[in-house]
Amino acid sequence: MLEEKNLLLRNVFYLKDTMSVAEDVNCIILQEVVALRNLNLVNESPVTKKVLKQKVLYEHLRSNLSHLNSGLNQELGVLRR
Repeated sequence: MLEEKNLLLRNVFYLKDTMSVAEDVNCIILQEVVALRNLNLVNESPVTKKVLKQKVLYEHLRSNLSHLNSGLNQELGVLRR
């Protein structure tokens, strides 16, 4: 009976140690995730700004080209008459 208790006690200590190691690994992984998320936010901000600037430029160019195309079509219509 005493031997069984000692074996159970050793198993409990082993499991506690294993849980402690698992918690440590979990904390390390969580810290890495947070660090990578922060890096992503730092890199995402300039990229997002560039994408938005490009979108505004695209809309501006599309509008200008549409206006020019309309004007050219009108001139072409006049020349064909």
